[in-house]
Amino acid sequence: MKDEDLVFEDWKMTKDRIKHFDDVCVRIRIGGVPIASAIIGAGLSSFEYTSRISFTIGTYNINATSIVILFGTFYLLPIFALDMFHFYLLLVSVKHAREIEQREKFKNKLQITTKLTSPALTRIHTGIAVVIYVGIFLTGLALAYAVNFLPKT
Repeated sequence: MKDEDLVFEDWKMTKDRIKHFDDVCVRIRIGGVPIASAIIGAGLSSFEYTSRISFTIGTYNINATSIVILFGTFYLLPIFALDMFHFYLLLVSVKHAREIEQREKFKNKLQITTKLTSPALTRIHTGIAVVIYVGIFLTGLALAYAVNFLPKT
């Protein structure tokens, strides 16, 4: 194989990895965030039954409702880490594809990655993802704290 053919095969494989990492990020978000939210919701909806059950940890008393909400909240952390890890791998793949597209032999021939990517959109995308994860996490912590001090039913 000629070097040019090897580089083209590398570009094709990189495009395949880009698709793979993008799919993984979407699946993580579609699967992980709703599961965490459902666990938090299940904790809230069980308040009537679980608020009377409490545990003492050191000098702090916590009811079972708050514990369930915290499970959902902390479940989000590995989901966020996996999402950011795969998003990082996606960005590495995109950078590699763009480098190939910028080579003199492929300039104006291979250009889909260069045309579809934008540093500004990447920053906006990352910012929105972080806001969503942090928002759900902080809401879960606040709910767990507040529910712990509601009157028992």
